[in-house]
Amino acid sequence: MILPQMEFFKELVNYMEIKPSHIRKCIIILGATLMCLIGIAVYNYFCDSTLATPIPQPPVTKQLASLPYSFRGKEDSYNFTQSSCFHLKKYPMKWQLPDLRSLIISYGISCRPDAPKNKQQIALGIRGYNQIVYIPLGQKAYLKADTRALGRFVFSEQNSPTSLWIAPELQNGVTAAQVQMKDSDGKIVSTPEEVSSFVIQEGDLPAAPNVLQGWTIGSERVDCSLLAKQKAKWVGQDQFLSRFGGKEYAFTVGRERIEFGEEGARFVCFAKEGDLFFFDNERWQPVKEVSASQGKPLLEVKKVGESAILFTLWNEDGTYKIPLELHRSPEGMAFANPLEIKLVGAKSQKDWLAEYESKRFPLRVDDWVLLKDGHIEKVTKTEQIDAYIEGNLRGEMIVFEGVKRQGRELCLSGVRFNDNKTQYTDVMCPLYKAQNTNSSRGDKKETLHNQRQNRQNKKLNHEDDDDDDDDDIFDDDDDDLIADDDGEDVPDDDHDENPPDTDDAQDDEEGKEDEDFM
Repeated sequence: MILPQMEFFKELVNYMEIKPSHIRKCIIILGATLMCLIGIAVYNYFCDSTLATPIPQPPVTKQLASLPYSFRGKEDSYNFTQSSCFHLKKYPMKWQLPDLRSLIISYGISCRPDAPKNKQQIALGIRGYNQIVYIPLGQKAYLKADTRALGRFVFSEQNSPTSLWIAPELQNGVTAAQVQMKDSDGKIVSTPEEVSSFVIQEGDLPAAPNVLQGWTIGSERVDCSLLAKQKAKWVGQDQFLSRFGGKEYAFTVGRERIEFGEEGARFVCFAKEGDLFFFDNERWQPVKEVSASQGKPLLEVKKVGESAILFTLWNEDGTYKIPLELHRSPEGMAFANPLEIKLVGAKSQKDWLAEYESKRFPLRVDDWVLLKDGHIEKVTKTEQIDAYIEGNLRGEMIVFEGVKRQGRELCLSGVRFNDNKTQYTDVMCPLYKAQNTNSSRGDKKETLHNQRQNRQNKKLNHEDDDDDDDDDIFDDDDDDLIADDDGEDVPDDDHDENPPDTDDAQDDEEGKEDEDFM
């Protein structure tokens, strides 16, 4: 194994071109180095043996280390901070009110409008929260910071006092707020002024959970279609009551007529802006005394427009309200057909004989006549008048007021109202005059006017041999004949027969009175 190694070194020497002289120099250097190392080791050995002899040492005293940058400073270490370069100026903290103008919402007077003044409350809320508080007028609503959101506020539980509050009040129909707070020293802060006093924004009261599920009025469930369920109908202003209602119905002037229910069970309300109605005994009734409407549903008229009436419906305790709307009912053309009542005779200045649809009936100057579906009916009983006012008796009403002269003719005058009593027109009913017609015998029959003239001539010529058939169109109390359409005298079925009057002077006096009226 030595031979291969020797050959390797030989090849290495040949490759590096190392000469024998170089090798000798290296050997000399290595030998000198080795000798130096051996000498140093011998020296150290002998020196250590000498130092091993113990030498007495002086006692050592323990001293604290003194570091130039120790944390333990001297009394005057920080005197340099008193210079103007390092001096800290102290400023007192300035308290300011938070800006609540865009956060607070007013839902208006939460206690219903019929509530006493000392019990009225204002409903307040915070935008983005469902929290609603009811604050009596003149009291404060306390707020606190919301720990879940930076810069947000909520109302304190049970309105317990805090360092921040608002005092709501009503000013000219709007809700204003005064904001104040206390600082750390207990002093009142009311600056800046632009956020300390402002008008609270109005909002709609949000629906409470399940508030409508159990709310009913009468037999109807409450929702925005309540008025439609109650068969409400807005027809307009009642012109009949405005003209003939008298003091009892003077309140209806300027109010809108609203009918509820169906025929036979209909009732009516008269409303204008600001009116209040409470529901009792299955009908809406006007609020005359606030004590009668407490604890009952309340309907408030908010606005009367040209085509719709806006209402606000309050629940019994005044904690919730919903808007309602009622549109005007369409109305057809009134008085499209002419009045077909004809006067065919008269018994006196006030009693006339009329005809409608080929049927004759007595008519006085103060009668109320109702036309409905081709039938005529006199309204004389209190029950009929009440039914007509409530809308349970419908039709065109004609109220006769007296006798007027139109040209050379006497007419029975009156006022005609449409079915809804919202329109009216004046009417004049003249005395009906029949035209001349040929009889079966070919003779001409006299008209009512000619008959009257002939009777006057007979009267003047003392040729009146009749008991009391006078010369005018009026019959005396004992007349038993009236003029029919053809001008002939026919028995009066509506007049009781009386014994003939033998007193000619009395007959002449009564005839003269009727002639003077003509």
